[in-house]
Amino acid sequence: MDSCEEYARRWAKKEDVQLDTLSEWIKSIRGLLLSRINRLKSTVNTRFVSIFKDPDVITELTYLQEHYVITPADKASNNYTFTCKKYYFDSLVKELGLNSTPGNPTYTPTNLSASEIIDNHKSALASFGFDTTNLDLDLPYLYCIPKMHKNPYKQRFIAGSSKCSTKSVSILLTKVLSEIKSGLQKYCSTVYSRSGINQMWILKNSKELLEHLKSTHFSRVHSIKAFDFSTLYTTIPHSKLKERLAKIISNAFTSKNGNRKYKFIVVNYDKTYFVKEKS
Repeated sequence: MDSCEEYARRWAKKEDVQLDTLSEWIKSIRGLLLSRINRLKSTVNTRFVSIFKDPDVITELTYLQEHYVITPADKASNNYTFTCKKYYFDSLVKELGLNSTPGNPTYTPTNLSASEIIDNHKSALASFGFDTTNLDLDLPYLYCIPKMHKNPYKQRFIAGSSKCSTKSVSILLTKVLSEIKSGLQKYCSTVYSRSGINQMWILKNSKELLEHLKSTHFSRVHSIKAFDFSTLYTTIPHSKLKERLAKIISNAFTSKNGNRKYKFIVVNYDKTYFVKEKS
C-alpha cells in the first residue's frame, strides 16, 4: 500500500500542491485494493504442491537412480550427466586397482581399519592443538565426474572430504599456503619488473590468463600450445614434495640477504597475514 502514497507524493510534487489534498483519494484506493485482495484470497488456491510428491515423478526418478549415477559435468558444473551405474563403478574399481587391475599409483592399500585411521587422525590433530570434540568421523570417499569435453570421454576422480576427519587441518593449511603463495607472487612481480624474468607461472583462474594474453609480449607469438598431464601431481614423490615445500615456505619468511623477515602467519576467520619480525 505504500506505493499509493508514493505515487500521490510524486504527483503532488509535480503539480505543486499539498499532499493532504489527496488524503481521501489515497484512503479510497487503499480500501479498494484491500477489498479486491481479500476477495481473491477466498477464491484462489495458492498452496504449492511439490512436483516431487507426484507418484509418477517418484517412479521415474527411482528408475533413474537405480540405473544411473547423476553427477555434474567436469568444467560445466551447471550441467548434469547420467552415467551407467555399472560403467561408473567399473571406472572406480579400475582407478583403485581392485580386482587385479593395475590402478593409479596414488593409492596404497593399508591394513588399518577406518576406525584406526580416524583414531590416528585424532591423535595427530590433538598433538597440534586442534579441538577434536566435534570432529567429523568420516574418511574421504572417492567419486568421479565425466569429462564430456574429452574425446573419448574420460573421468575426473575426486576425493570428497566435506566431512573428513582432517577437514580442520586442511582448511588451516589452505589459508596458510594461500598467503605464502600471495607473498611469493608479490616478490616475483618485483623481480619481473626489474629483470623481465618471470619466476611465477601460477594463474588463479582463466581471467588472469586472458589478461596475460592481452599483453604486448604476446603480439610476437605465432603459436600457443597447451599440455595436460593427467597424473602429474598424483605421481610426485611425497619426500621430494615435502622437501620443496619446506624450502619455499622458508623463503617466504626470509629476506634476500637471509635474515628473517616475518615472525609467523596469523590466521583469523576472514583474514590471513604475515607478522613482521620487528613488529
